[in-house]
Amino acid sequence: MKNKMSILYLSIFAIGLIAIYGIFHFYTKKNSHSMEEYTTVYGIIDEISLKEIPNKAIGGNAKIETKIQLNVTEVYDYQNNPIKLAEFDYPIFAGSKDLINSFNKGDNVKITCSSKTGRHIKTIEKIK
Repeated sequence: MKNKMSILYLSIFAIGLIAIYGIFHFYTKKNSHSMEEYTTVYGIIDEISLKEIPNKAIGGNAKIETKIQLNVTEVYDYQNNPIKLAEFDYPIFAGSKDLINSFNKGDNVKITCSSKTGRHIKTIEKIK
């Protein structure tokens, strides 16, 4: 009798774990996107400059990156659904320091963002 009860409790425990795993797996698949899908932003460069980012490590060198402030005209999420401009209120992006040599104020650009915050530039290209 004790053996049957132990098997019953273990079975219930195993079913519970499987159910929790299934719910977690379903939820994360449904609400996450692959690293190959990014936010895309279109707009005109209002300001472009180099910015020094201090290194938090003691004795580390500061990192220099290009800061681009954009007059945003269109925004699309990782599924290519449009995002209302009113919901996109932080039009400042960061990228490689080399971008300062390729882009200027007034350039019409398409930025694909590479981070979850949607503020780091994965790719940027001039558009007409």
